[in-house]
Amino acid sequence: MPEQAEKSAKQNKPVPLAQAPTEVQLAVELIMLLEQQQLPVATVLAALAIVQKDFQRQLVSGNTDNQANSQADNSVAKTDQ
Repeated sequence: MPEQAEKSAKQNKPVPLAQAPTEVQLAVELIMLLEQQQLPVATVLAALAIVQKDFQRQLVSGNTDNQANSQADNSVAKTDQ
């Protein structure tokens, strides 16, 4: 049994953020950014749902680069003029 406990402890050892998977690093950065905004949790979750839907649409359409983002930026810029 002690071997299992030791093995389990090794598996749960924290990994430095710099060595964590990219998605974990991004999630941490997003959490920090969103917490700095001091917005209501419901507002943050609603915004994240919009972001998730947009990225899922990009994934389904096969657009995995940042072209969709630059297109969205262009459309926002046009409406500002």
